[in-house]
Amino acid sequence: MEVDRDSEEYQDAEEVSRVIRGMRSGPNWKWNGKTLTEVERDSGHLVLERSGAAVSLSPVGVEDSGRYSCHHRGKTLSSFKVIVAEPLEQPRLSCYKKSPSSDILCGWTPQGPVPVRPRCSLYLNKFGPPWSFSRSECSFSSGCWCALSHNEDEQRVPHYAFLCVSTSAGNATSRLLDFTPLSILKPDPPSSVAACAVEGHDRRLQVTWGLPGTWKTQDHYHALIYQISYRPVTSHNAVQEMKIKMRSYVITDALSGMEYEINIRAKDEYEGLWSEWSASVFACSWTRSSVLVTDHPSSTVYLFDPDLEGSGAEMAGAESEESAGTLWPSALVICASVSCVLLSLALAAFIVRHRKRFVSKPPNRAANAPGADPSAPAPAAAPQEG
Repeated sequence: MEVDRDSEEYQDAEEVSRVIRGMRSGPNWKWNGKTLTEVERDSGHLVLERSGAAVSLSPVGVEDSGRYSCHHRGKTLSSFKVIVAEPLEQPRLSCYKKSPSSDILCGWTPQGPVPVRPRCSLYLNKFGPPWSFSRSECSFSSGCWCALSHNEDEQRVPHYAFLCVSTSAGNATSRLLDFTPLSILKPDPPSSVAACAVEGHDRRLQVTWGLPGTWKTQDHYHALIYQISYRPVTSHNAVQEMKIKMRSYVITDALSGMEYEINIRAKDEYEGLWSEWSASVFACSWTRSSVLVTDHPSSTVYLFDPDLEGSGAEMAGAESEESAGTLWPSALVICASVSCVLLSLALAAFIVRHRKRFVSKPPNRAANAPGADPSAPAPAAAPQEG
């Protein structure tokens, strides 16, 4: 069978065969151990030269990072690692310390992902010019962090620092930060925050708390001030705040029976920064409790909770005012009955005591007899028997 070498079909088949032979005999490329196939050639993202000696990527992205290697007849001709990364963002250095005697902590947390672990270095100068910075290596864990020790005599000494971050994609340096150790004093939030109702007072809440957990014993000569924030749970706008020096406070304007959310933060009395707010605690103000017992339609008895000491007078006064309209008619009837009984007893005693006055005397028969001398003395009356 004779083959028409000039036909279009034959020319296409010959071209494909030539390309295949060139691929088999020429070099091939691998990316992370995976051979770059013909499909990846046609995507337009990756282009291999006909000779196979070069490969190009366009456009390039972070996902193209990896190890590229060129192989020919079972041998590795070249191998290199390609890292594609976004330019580093400029670090924003911040420094603080948790107590007057603690170390200074300086660091930076990146806003975006960092594909390659960076190298962080902190440069520090004290006292200012002439500029001579000491270098300290920092650790990296979701950010760069350095711990700097200092002497007690340097509490108000000016410090100058900047952070340098390096990766294979380049370097970035923060702005120069100046501070004194006391100006960056930022305590931890107060510990053991607790709140409870004040018995017998329906508008008061007692709040107590302790020193920050990292506030050391040798730091007690530094006085702390506190800020308390409280609000009803049902209202986000009615926030009350007070600054105090003691580690306890009595809220006197709470709404009766309302649940409150309470937070505390701390700060050095003269210098430094406010701590973060403590975790929220919740408390309700005291409420009066009573049990109503009724055994007759016309009589009502209140049994008060014996645990509510000190509130009996207030509760009795309140109950007497509320039931005044019911008790007055009964009291009037009882008073009238007692008055009648007492009046009857007094009248009976009076009659018994003065009964002689009420007994009529018999007439004098001798004086009234005919022919009797009216001037003659009347005979003595016989003594009455008792």
